[in-house]
Amino acid sequence: MLMKILDELPNHVLGDGQFCFPRGREINIKKIQREFSRFIERFPYELAKQRANDFEHRSPSQDIDVLLAQLEAAIRGHKGLSFVRMGDGEGRFVGISREYRRLYDQSKRIAKNIWYNYSKVPNEKFYDNLEGAYANASIVGYVPAHRLELEAKNVWYGYFGCVCGNEFIDASLEHDIDGNAEKLVRNWTAVNMVGEATFSELLRTTGVGIVTCHPHQGVFVEKFGLTHIEHFVIPPQYHPLLENHSSFERLYPDQYLEIMASFGKSDTQVYLIGAGVFAKIFCEHLRKLGKVGLDLGSVLDNIAGVATRPPT
Repeated sequence: MLMKILDELPNHVLGDGQFCFPRGREINIKKIQREFSRFIERFPYELAKQRANDFEHRSPSQDIDVLLAQLEAAIRGHKGLSFVRMGDGEGRFVGISREYRRLYDQSKRIAKNIWYNYSKVPNEKFYDNLEGAYANASIVGYVPAHRLELEAKNVWYGYFGCVCGNEFIDASLEHDIDGNAEKLVRNWTAVNMVGEATFSELLRTTGVGIVTCHPHQGVFVEKFGLTHIEHFVIPPQYHPLLENHSSFERLYPDQYLEIMASFGKSDTQVYLIGAGVFAKIFCEHLRKLGKVGLDLGSVLDNIAGVATRPPT
């Protein structure tokens, strides 16, 4: 299965002529291809699939109930909680990904075009913080086997990110001093959670904020039956269905730092966040403040009527 994406790798390598990053460095596609070949020798599809299936067996069978119970406890007790989901994009920047420097650098090129189209490209410290957001999270959504299979048939960087992401989650769970029996949930749990009446009921008991690229807060107020919502509008990631123009404020570091500071000044307790890679670090910051950060990603797009991703 993986030989197809290995053979097609040259079609999915971004050269300096396109994005000029890193400046002045030539792209040796054959070296990148050999590095990916070494990666899939170490992590063949069946092994990576087994990891995802192991997570399936280790996670609670009723993970929505677990997530809602932890959310209720955090709201009632005014305690910090972060729920973050692993995706192939984030996985390309955590854990073992840095051992594959050419693949890692190519991932930065891809991120520059998608995540950072309205941002300065972050430095390595940012990715250290990303690892910390996953390692310290209250609840983590792993990459499920069906998504892994999709990426194994699709493109090298999708498979690379899914595998590295799940490997990092596994390593983090091994060092989780608080125990991890109820920390691991399926990645798509967020989709099901927002459809639960209990979720909306919990939101109505506290102050709610949202970080999203969608400017019309009324759809979120209506969806959850709220009377007010603290609303941060951020630039979108690149996507053909999302509005993109040059008037947006630069998200990183400018608006990113403003939002982080605002979290500490506000009385809002629960934040629903759709901000790509930045969402994970926002959630960790909120957890440290004793607040709740929920990484909902494209679930918020769907609520806003823009289907940027499949529901699972």
